[in-house]
Amino acid sequence: MIRQSHREAGPGQGAAPDKKVRIIGTPDYIAPEILDPERYPSINHEKSLDWWSMGVILYEFMVGIPPFNADTREDIFDNIRNLRMEWPEIGNKQTFENLLIKFNR
Repeated sequence: MIRQSHREAGPGQGAAPDKKVRIIGTPDYIAPEILDPERYPSINHEKSLDWWSMGVILYEFMVGIPPFNADTREDIFDNIRNLRMEWPEIGNKQTFENLLIKFNR
């Protein structure tokens, strides 16, 4: 979730608020377009973020750790921005095809 906080200017300093953007949520599930909105200016943030999180959850379910896992929040964000993750061997092609067929019924 993104929240904008507004800090009002003091008396005689004008009325323009100082806007700061804070990212709230579990670092492992935050989509790259949230971390770098200027890099993805035309992305529809409604459904794409849900699909991103769903993919992260499925990966974690199948592998046992989040895909962009790291020791610090900054390293997790760096891994997400650069799509740096490991693809371990977890079954074969037939296993995944069977899962897809099962879920598409």
